[in-house]
Amino acid sequence: MKISLAWILDHINAMPSDIDINILVERFNACTAEIEGVEKISIDKNKFSIVTLKEVNHDSVMAHSTEWNQEFRLTARTDAKINSYFMVYKQDNETTWARASHIGGEKNDLLPELLIEKQELNGKWKETIEWHDHILEMDNKTITNRPDMWGHRGFAREIAALMKLELKNIDSYITKKEIVYSATHIETSKKTPIKIENNKAPEICKRFTGLHIGSIAHYPSLPWMAVRLARAGIRAIDLLVDLTNYVMLDISQPMHVFDVQKLQDRRIVPRMALNGEKLDLLDGQTITLTQNDLVITDGLKPIALAGVMGGLHSAEGDTTKEIFVEAANFDNASIRLSAAHHKIRTESSARFEKGLDPEQTLIALQRFLYLLNKAKIAFDNVSDISCVGEILKPQTIDISLDFLEAKIGTTLDSKFVKQCLETIGFEVVETQDQKITVYRVTVPSFRAHHITIAEDIVEEVARFYGYSTIVPELPKQSTHLTDIHRLMQTRKIKQHMAYALDMMEIQYYALNDESYLQKIKWHPEHAIKMKNSISQNWQSLLTSLVPQLLKAVTENSSQHHELNFFVLGRTWYEEEHNPKTDMHYIVGSEGPFVIETKKIAGIMFDAKKPINFYEAKAKLNSLFELLHLSTTWIKAERESKQPWFNAEQTAHILYQDRHIGTVGIADQSFFSNIAQGHAWIFELDADFLQTYKAPETIFNAPSKYPRVWLDISLLVPLTCTAQELTQAIESTDDRIISTQLLDFFTKEEWGNKKSLTYRFIVQDKTKTLTKAEIDEISQAVTQNVTRLGAEIR
Repeated sequence: MKISLAWILDHINAMPSDIDINILVERFNACTAEIEGVEKISIDKNKFSIVTLKEVNHDSVMAHSTEWNQEFRLTARTDAKINSYFMVYKQDNETTWARASHIGGEKNDLLPELLIEKQELNGKWKETIEWHDHILEMDNKTITNRPDMWGHRGFAREIAALMKLELKNIDSYITKKEIVYSATHIETSKKTPIKIENNKAPEICKRFTGLHIGSIAHYPSLPWMAVRLARAGIRAIDLLVDLTNYVMLDISQPMHVFDVQKLQDRRIVPRMALNGEKLDLLDGQTITLTQNDLVITDGLKPIALAGVMGGLHSAEGDTTKEIFVEAANFDNASIRLSAAHHKIRTESSARFEKGLDPEQTLIALQRFLYLLNKAKIAFDNVSDISCVGEILKPQTIDISLDFLEAKIGTTLDSKFVKQCLETIGFEVVETQDQKITVYRVTVPSFRAHHITIAEDIVEEVARFYGYSTIVPELPKQSTHLTDIHRLMQTRKIKQHMAYALDMMEIQYYALNDESYLQKIKWHPEHAIKMKNSISQNWQSLLTSLVPQLLKAVTENSSQHHELNFFVLGRTWYEEEHNPKTDMHYIVGSEGPFVIETKKIAGIMFDAKKPINFYEAKAKLNSLFELLHLSTTWIKAERESKQPWFNAEQTAHILYQDRHIGTVGIADQSFFSNIAQGHAWIFELDADFLQTYKAPETIFNAPSKYPRVWLDISLLVPLTCTAQELTQAIESTDDRIISTQLLDFFTKEEWGNKKSLTYRFIVQDKTKTLTKAEIDEISQAVTQNVTRLGAEIR
């Protein structure tokens, strides 16, 4: 966006010599927004003249310059008329039509027909134009949250505050008119000749403000206004259109002029468009509207795409005699979506997208009247201003000096805080509450859209105080040791699973796959259903991680005959009574309680041969040995098992009296729905394993006396577990220091019996054992195991 310093000075009580442009840019960039560049304009006014057209032909135009006392022939142009006035430019004795680029603009558009008094043709018109200026090139991204600064007055307010200059009162730039307010509509009357209905889409058209001028003619552009518009990148067209663009660039309020003679029943009705409605725009293109577009209508047909562009058939022109000037406030998101959908982004839509001040619609219309009067234009029958829509309530924020100082990190002068806020339009009332300075800040309407909390006030004060003047200081914070045991324990478990047990970790989804549960013919009990499920297939939270592993086997068993997977994650279930355990996370204060736990589950799959329970048990026990966790394995009761476990080959794992997991061979009738093969499955309490802390290891000097290895082979009932036999052997004598299961096998002829071979180590810490003592221990072991139904082989 381009900002003219000369234009800014219209609003500041200062001369160009009072402002050092380099200091201005430096302060502005540090405090407000980014000025990308500055273009110095210095134009020789003697190269320009306004000429009178004396002869208009299809291929040339004869013009006369009173100032130069010269006639010359120019190229033809479509808008040329006899006795009309145009600006020309002389370069190297060649005279051409003046273009925007000649007078400091970027574009190369021809300047339009101009409005000038005959007595000014001698060159007096040049006194109204700034031939020396600075154009500030703004980075639009840095003022996205400052809609008040999408006009020169907003910049003037900031510059006045930064340079400690006086901002002129807006009342000196407007012609005040009576205002008629209504929430929904204003009927036709002598004071308001145009009926306005704003009840079709009040949430999108938040305020619609209009002014009727019953008698006015069509006029060309003003020279000084055409020059200013050109330097800002806007093409001058004619007086009424230029006035709306000028007000937009001046106070950031887009406007539009309608030819009243082209309105149906002298009505204005903003509403949402109907799908398929057509609208011819000012630029000549025809668009197809949708129900998401806000349009301005004459009660029947659309006459403008709100906030973006006016319609062609209601626009003012050469025959215009009666106008309605509109200044409205629209929902920023709706305008942005319409502009993007139709691929039409205008200066108007760019401003509405930022969220404009509704109150400036009134100022815009009064500024429009002021500029008409300043141009000495003949017009009559001016109505009151009609304002239909919401009325803003002043927004106040209470903030203390202590709060400001704590947030900014420095000591502030109370007078400075009040002054810097007041210079940018805030009203501040300072009070003392128990020796604490408190400010009640009333936010101006042009900042109310983005200043909503106390921290926003902090930012305003801080930027004027100067970020570079705040002495940086590292935050003070007491540090303490963090218990990373859970993290390290989790890492240790995962690494052991991956490297020692050769298992691959899978990622899990927190919801049950309903289609897969139907395939394996299992439905979890006490599952928690979501109130707003994301799809019919994902309706309840996991109660077990095992189905995730089974699904992984199903998807990969066709490519691999051996698969080892594990998963660590959360599960949830409902329970009527609070379990009162610190190993679970309980949501809610009244039943049923939602219990959240962490589990670690694994599966070992082999498509070719059955999996040996005891070999798998030894692998899992290696994890417990790593964690220095002493566990007990007991046979699971039939009714306590999940359907994927074999009824006779499933065990619960206990630590002391706490259940920490279930393991077992997969039930073949169930597993046949999963894959062809065999599997060993476990699911452990990860909350316990992650937080378990092994007892401190106390070093005991090893015995210097020799160990004796003794083997015993037993024929035992199938109901007798290996854990029971291990306990029976180790409890026989204190000198038995370890027990190991060496081998086991079964034969059909043995019926309900199995063969187990154990090795136990005997050692005395005080002496070398004699043969007699060793035989005595061996006999005692034999007696203990025979009590469990074992036979010595």
